[in-house]
Order: sequence, then structure tokens, then C-alpha cells
Amino acid sequence: MADQEVVKLGPRNDSVLYLQKDGKHVSIGAWNQINRILKVRKYRDFRDFIPAEIVGHLRQAGFYEAALAGSLKLDKVLISAMVERWRPETHTFHMPFGECTITLQDVAVHLGLPIDGNPVTGVTWCDWSELVEDLLGVVPPASAIKGGGLKLVWLAEQFNFHNLAGADPIQTMYAARAYIL
Repeated sequence: MADQEVVKLGPRNDSVLYLQKDGKHVSIGAWNQINRILKVRKYRDFRDFIPAEIVGHLRQAGFYEAALAGSLKLDKVLISAMVERWRPETHTFHMPFGECTITLQDVAVHLGLPIDGNPVTGVTWCDWSELVEDLLGVVPPASAIKGGGLKLVWLAEQFNFHNLAGADPIQTMYAARAYIL
């Protein structure tokens, strides 16, 4: 028993961990064996269920399995442990056995998302309001667009995912696109 190896909870080389120097990074608590469970917030609204009317569109787009992830139960202890070990300086998790990270392939496997084809990169110059209208059938106010993003609060207000029964095929397609966003 006296020859047991002691596992050091911190990294082997912390020279790149500049956030550690101020003593404020959450990993200090883990390294000092202080248990801390984070309060995990989960946005609950339209992502807690998948309307039957849009399932076909989600499957066709390859997003059905990813949509199922919204109903998973969150493990607060696991999330807390991963947050304590995440290093924004290196974009890796510092584990007792070394560093690791999440790859695009990991995400694709867990969420069932296809990652075939060319990446979408570059600068897009377009009228965002017009693009949203073309894809979702609704013109957003300027306050709903931030940069190249659309505010989810506005999106949830525009689409009633609980009342799609009897919607025409175009409205159902718009709702599926909004759900994916």
C-alpha cells in the first residue's frame, strides 16, 4: 500500500495556463479537492418536444437525432467536473491522464449530424431580413438580428410549435427550419 501512485489533480505543465495565475479559475477548487456543483440552467420552451408535423423535415435535413438531444437529462455533477477541467487557453480538458478535446467527429457521432462535404466558410454579404423572410416566411425587426444571428427569443415568439396541426406544408417547412435554428 505504501507504494501506491498518487494522482496529481492539476496539469503536469501549467505554464500555458495564464488564467491560473490570478487564482480565480474554477479548476483550483477541483485541484484542492473542494466539491462544487454548478447550477445548470436549461432553457425550456419549444425544445422539450418535437412536433410530429416537422419530424419528416428534421429527418430529411439530418437534424432529427440532434433534436432529440434537447430532451436529455442533464448530469450536473458531470457538467461541473468538465467545467472545472476546461481550459480556454488551450481549448482542452485537463484530465488526470492528460489533455483531451472534443472533435467535430465526436459531435457528429453523438448528435448524428452528417459532416460530409465542404465546410461553409467566408464572409457573407446579404440582407439578413430578406434571408430570414425567404427561409422562415417572416420579416424580423432589426432588434431581432444581431450580426449574422437571429435572437432565439424572437424566433420562439414567432412560431407556435404546440399548434401545427392543420398547418399548410409551407408553414410546416418554415416551422421545421425555425426549430432547427
